[in-house]
Amino acid sequence: MFETFRNSSRVQQAIHRGIQRALLAHKRAGRSIVIWRDGKVVVVPPDQINVSEQELQAPPSSIADA
Repeated sequence: MFETFRNSSRVQQAIHRGIQRALLAHKRAGRSIVIWRDGKVVVVPPDQINVSEQELQAPPSSIADA
């Protein structure tokens, strides 16, 4: 278990990739997302979701600096 936390950059990469996939799925399905911005709940319509399909196609190691 502790070995996973020693590789925290890999954990961060996996989390980032999962978030990007979820955002892309919402955008493709035409579903809005809800976020917290400047102390307020904000509904972001699908056409305003910023997600890069190229980033999802990149090897996981190239996402580390994103």
